[in-house]
Amino acid sequence: MDFQDFTLSQLRNDGLPSFELTQRISELTTFFEHANYSHAAITQDGLLVGCVPNYVLTPYEPTDAIAELADEWEDFSIQSSAYWLDALEKVLLADADIIPVVDDRRFFLGYYLLEDLELFLARTPFLTEGGTVIVVSVPKEAYSISQLTQVVEANNARVLGVMQTADHGTRIEITLKVVTESMSALLIELRRYDYNIESALYEDLFAQQLKERSDYFEKFLNP
Repeated sequence: MDFQDFTLSQLRNDGLPSFELTQRISELTTFFEHANYSHAAITQDGLLVGCVPNYVLTPYEPTDAIAELADEWEDFSIQSSAYWLDALEKVLLADADIIPVVDDRRFFLGYYLLEDLELFLARTPFLTEGGTVIVVSVPKEAYSISQLTQVVEANNARVLGVMQTADHGTRIEITLKVVTESMSALLIELRRYDYNIESALYEDLFAQQLKERSDYFEKFLNP
């Protein structure tokens, strides 16, 4: 199947179970021993009530009902209509490798697995198409994605993706992937708009020239 025709609903894993409140903790233990996932979905009459992490079961008796774990479960899930990037973000924020999929009534439908969501990311043009990766930083209050892409495109470059990759309090770090025939001109223009260039995959000729001039003047001043 062509990746462009592959939908997130086809990625949903319907073979892994959820667990009802009335089931025994021993059943959860068996699931984690065999499946080795970080969480399991807990339901009441098919409706999701939370997710139990695999590391909280030890203090409880195997014969206890899963309802005894009410203080332990976490509340995260994704609706079946959500975009795949939303699902990836939620599962990473939950520090999980699996996320329950629900409908608008919170009826449990299955799971998305982190490894499958990462496959979606790996097959996007951001990663698969050839280009140059540039990492810039800018004051948080000054950041505008529309301005950034306009600066790039005004320099005859094509934007393959823009992603915020770090938050340093007053400044944020943005990673771009672009296709350009004039990297040096693009970097000069980004600097003109007060973007600090943190990293560029190709050689930054402007920075190199500054270094060479600095070395020259240092040699001239200190013969």
